[in-house]
Amino acid sequence: MAILSAEIKEILMKNSAKTFVIFMLAFHVTMSNAQTKQQKCETLYERWHQALAAHPILTEPMFFRTNTPFHDLTSVVEEINSNRIAMAYFLCEKMAAGTNQYPDVDLLDHVAGINLWFSENPTNGIEQEIEKNLALFRKEWKESIYKDPSAKVAQLCEARLAEESGDVLNPRAIVAIRRYGIFGLPELVRQIKRHNSKNAFAAYLIITGQPLEYSNYIRHSNDQFTSVAEKTSHIARKFAEMNAHEGMDSDVMKNWSAALAN
Repeated sequence: MAILSAEIKEILMKNSAKTFVIFMLAFHVTMSNAQTKQQKCETLYERWHQALAAHPILTEPMFFRTNTPFHDLTSVVEEINSNRIAMAYFLCEKMAAGTNQYPDVDLLDHVAGINLWFSENPTNGIEQEIEKNLALFRKEWKESIYKDPSAKVAQLCEARLAEESGDVLNPRAIVAIRRYGIFGLPELVRQIKRHNSKNAFAAYLIITGQPLEYSNYIRHSNDQFTSVAEKTSHIARKFAEMNAHEGMDSDVMKNWSAALAN
């Protein structure tokens, strides 16, 4: 038995060594991929700013157009659109650290659906409102609230259910809900499934970059997407479209997928 125990120990030690090597290789690959993604996002970020600086005639509505005569801007926006989730994480970290530049507020809205321009009940000018909203964003990002804002989003949606009976929705009521951007998508799905929430569906539309659909929906919410099935079917199609570009390697996409499946 002593010999057998020694043999078993030797086998276990060899297997442990192999497991350790495999673990280290996987860890190295993961870290390398993360660094590569970080570098790519940094490059896209710099290229976007360089394109805007090269064409000072551009105004905010044109910052993300892909049909302009400015090839440098068009090409980088197309790449940003194909790496939206990675860019969202990258930019959130950058802005939370206080290293953002103008017009990163626009870029944050584009890639993450986090709108810092408006407040539900504004009391200051636009610049002061942005500073106030940016300060709150930084605080909540550092507190990891954006990692899972489900409780916040649920509270905001459910507090507004009584206001959803009419055909026209109040955009101000949606401002606070959309503040959590793509990170709030899983809870928006759950609110739609539980309460057929109009505000949750409207927030999903604008967060995922569908402004025309959003504008039409908030003005005629009783004429379209009236059932839970219609809403969730639309969301599932958008998820599939984004997943084709982004894949399932982010918590955002994994959590969104789980909310749709449950």
